[in-house]
Amino acid sequence: IDVAQSHSHLDVFQFLLMHSVTGSMATELTDRINEMQLIAGISRYYVQKASEAELSAMLKTLTASILERAPFSDHIAMICYEYLTTKKGEIFMQSELCQAMLTTYEEIIQDTSNKLDWYWLKNYFLKSSIWYKRCEEKTDGKDELLFNELLLRIRKE
Repeated sequence: IDVAQSHSHLDVFQFLLMHSVTGSMATELTDRINEMQLIAGISRYYVQKASEAELSAMLKTLTASILERAPFSDHIAMICYEYLTTKKGEIFMQSELCQAMLTTYEEIIQDTSNKLDWYWLKNYFLKSSIWYKRCEEKTDGKDELLFNELLLRIRKE
């Protein structure tokens, strides 16, 4: 890349740069997919093995963490998602956890001056694998991710 740029071969430079970016993005995407599959397997296992009291306590703690904007584990978030949607049979979008998440999200995007909240949003909230789950509530035939709900709320602002 450096040689192409130093010899003014901009077309070669752009090609090599694009290839290196694409390669690293593909690697990151593959790593993320593998991580999400691992988390999904762990979540299913915990929901099968943990008691109702343990899962309920985990859900209550996660919901409190979201409302308080405290750090939380993506593993625990996915265990709670799995618990709500499979063991309890709830529609995630109608759950107390989802409502807490969306309310907290809306509060943060309305106040752009709080840097700590934005740090939490970026490093915990938006990185959660929950947002890659399908939105089971849609009745219009569109197959959308829960992440789309976040985008819709930005557009409302």
